[in-house]
Amino acid sequence: MLTNSFGRYICRAARVSTTHGGRPSFEWCAQTELTLNTTHTFDNVYTITSHVSLDALPVVYDDVLVNASLVTLLSLYSRWQTHDLTKLANVHRVRVIVRDTAATLFDKLVEHECTPVCPHTIVSFTTLRVIRSDRRSFRPRAPPLNACPVSAESYLPIVDDALRRFIITDWQRTLTTANLRLVPCATCARRTAANDIINVHPDEFDLSLLRNDALPPAVYPSTYAFHVYGNALLYPKGMLNRWQLAPLLMCSKCHKDLVINGSMPKLCLANWLYYGLDELPADVSASLAASTPVDKLLIARARTSRISFRFKESSSRETPGDEPDPSGPADSVRVPQRYVRGNVLVMPQNSTQFNDVLPPSPSVIKDTVCAVFVGRTMPTMQTIGKFRTLLARKSVVATLIRFLVSNNAYYAADSKEFFGFSRVNLDALFGPGTSSVDTGIPAAMEIGFLEDNEAIAASTAEYTSRNNDDDAPSNNTDMLIENVGYTCGDDSPVSYRDMKMRALSHCLHGGRFLCSKAGDKFVPDFENPALLTWLFPHLDPWGIGGFHHPDRSVKITMEDQLKYLLELDDGRFECDPDFGFVYYNILQKKMVCDSVRFRVKASQQHRVVADLLSVDKELLQRMLVHSEHNPAYKPTTSEEVQLVSLIDNVSAVLPNIPGTTGYKLTMRNEIRALVNFRGTPAFFITLNPSDIHHPLVRLFAGEDINLEDASVGEELTSWQRKLLVAKSPGACARFFHTMISHFISIILRYGKTEKGLFG
Repeated sequence: MLTNSFGRYICRAARVSTTHGGRPSFEWCAQTELTLNTTHTFDNVYTITSHVSLDALPVVYDDVLVNASLVTLLSLYSRWQTHDLTKLANVHRVRVIVRDTAATLFDKLVEHECTPVCPHTIVSFTTLRVIRSDRRSFRPRAPPLNACPVSAESYLPIVDDALRRFIITDWQRTLTTANLRLVPCATCARRTAANDIINVHPDEFDLSLLRNDALPPAVYPSTYAFHVYGNALLYPKGMLNRWQLAPLLMCSKCHKDLVINGSMPKLCLANWLYYGLDELPADVSASLAASTPVDKLLIARARTSRISFRFKESSSRETPGDEPDPSGPADSVRVPQRYVRGNVLVMPQNSTQFNDVLPPSPSVIKDTVCAVFVGRTMPTMQTIGKFRTLLARKSVVATLIRFLVSNNAYYAADSKEFFGFSRVNLDALFGPGTSSVDTGIPAAMEIGFLEDNEAIAASTAEYTSRNNDDDAPSNNTDMLIENVGYTCGDDSPVSYRDMKMRALSHCLHGGRFLCSKAGDKFVPDFENPALLTWLFPHLDPWGIGGFHHPDRSVKITMEDQLKYLLELDDGRFECDPDFGFVYYNILQKKMVCDSVRFRVKASQQHRVVADLLSVDKELLQRMLVHSEHNPAYKPTTSEEVQLVSLIDNVSAVLPNIPGTTGYKLTMRNEIRALVNFRGTPAFFITLNPSDIHHPLVRLFAGEDINLEDASVGEELTSWQRKLLVAKSPGACARFFHTMISHFISIILRYGKTEKGLFG
């Protein structure tokens, strides 16, 4: 029987020495005499009660029995396996899940604190036939928790003053005006950090590498001495002297290609990235500057999005009730000043659609743009006519269309697919009897009204005050309009299975594999040099800077050119409300088309191929019709069930394309794996840089300010700062990236040998 004296030892081991009459005898040995990692392996764990004798344990000669606390037991032996630790966990009632590894179970047992509920246990170890070598017997383990002294500062050590001063100094030394100021490059016109700019004299490289003699003479630049610089296409703001030969400001990438390698830079203006906006005729330039969003829709030959304007009447002073007006009679009340906020919703279509005349017909306008007003009462036409966003000017539209038809090769009338300018559509733009009216709202535009209520207010409410425009001046003519884009249309096949059935039907009926048309007239989205000027003629009015231009000396991918256009110094591409949404959708479609693959199991390949070739075409067509009328249609007959099962055996495989469901799932799995491996994060940091209140946005927007001056920005009102942010989306994006990346590299010091603020 076990006596009370047996349990008073912190760690005792009994070695089975001899057997007498079938019963083992035990020799107690000290802990230091044990060499469990070298000569023994875990066997079992036994629960000991006052009625259990050591003689009853199923042990054999030279086994070792260990009686110790759980933490001490874990520290004695370093060869624990998952099933060994599972036995210990079950005895001590520690929760075990299927995906627990040996390391996870070891940590759980180390953290476990035994209570009176935990039974008294003895663990047996059997002798190995071959002694382990020193290398095999050593397996490092994390020390038990009680081996590390715990104090109030153990979890998050307090940062000393020296480290704090070092981080602050590093931050101040890095985020300076000299380091962050952006300077345009003379050869590519991109905004580049000032410390990455090199002064290069034209004598140091061949200026002929920056020529493009294939451009129409009408677009040759007149903003600098074009012939003095050897007809090289340059950006005037990157030149130290526009009228005499002088050094040029050049980014390191262009410097490497031009000066070191002696070749044309891929992203220079001469490589068909020059758009000639400064060379537009005076009337065209003025019309383009005065054009509204509706004007730009009316002059575009192709369209790929539907645009909805939403205007909401709001109060600049939200009060619980009416307040007396101190300046009026005693019984008068002060009516809160009201204003209007706007939103733009850009929704993609299934395909790019052509306009055969400009301006387009009323049916096309009706399907392209609409407006919704939210307020107390239905606005009158006089009230709606005050919103410049919805207005169109016939004189502006006519001037721009005539210029495009005469000077843009992609807008030339051919009397087959494009008939050019339509006087009839222009006269009927505002409705019958309005041919002499120059400014108004297109009659085909749908205008809706929603009465303001608590549900609508709750759906647009947020925790920040960025939508609070109390400080807007009463005579203000600017309206802040927030853009909202969608990356998927509503007219696509409802389900993934329906799309696969359509593709199968198309193939079985002898359809071509090159493309499938949708919409009125098919317009290719990819590798189409005309698409940019068709969709955005105000950005490429001459039609000379499209994607995949066939005459480029150095080929440029769509991804590279998109990044380049958003980095241009003049900012017209980054500030366009539709350009980013439209080309993001096009880029997503291109990535899917370039990488989609279909997969079946190898064991089912021959059967699936044979079944696909023997599909009943009429049955497949009937199921497509049923799916069109009822998206939730389920197969009823055995033939339909077999066809659906066949379709399900073919799955599409996509790589990690940003924005797709598979990409999001991959990132979630990565987070789960990190949590399982590292544990649940115990410390979270919320960082929300405010672009409205930070002077860095003004610096990135091109203003000449000094970040070291603490008073920068005090001369601007909150409304003026909001206007600056709204007009400089690229500066805001660059500001956010700068703040987050420097927080990680300087304050957290991630990836560096020095200690950061949090360890």
